[in-house]
Amino acid sequence: MDPFDPNSPLKKMAVKHFPSDMFFVLRVVQLLRGLSTHMGVDNFSTAHQWRPFADETLRQHGLLPPAKLWWQESAFTGEA
Repeated sequence: MDPFDPNSPLKKMAVKHFPSDMFFVLRVVQLLRGLSTHMGVDNFSTAHQWRPFADETLRQHGLLPPAKLWWQESAFTGEA
């Protein structure tokens, strides 16, 4: 696939608008990735670190079911 071809699928799927708030999220992810690489941290994941906050926000807006409580076995085993 040639990205410079006028009929390239990449041009048809181009991002038309990128929210300015998301620019800062993207920049933080890039900075953390660069820092972790430079420091030799191989297993750092921004998504893994931010998931609890994202899950809680989605729960508050009714987009995820309530969290399993710590004493429920499936909270530790991953079973539904």
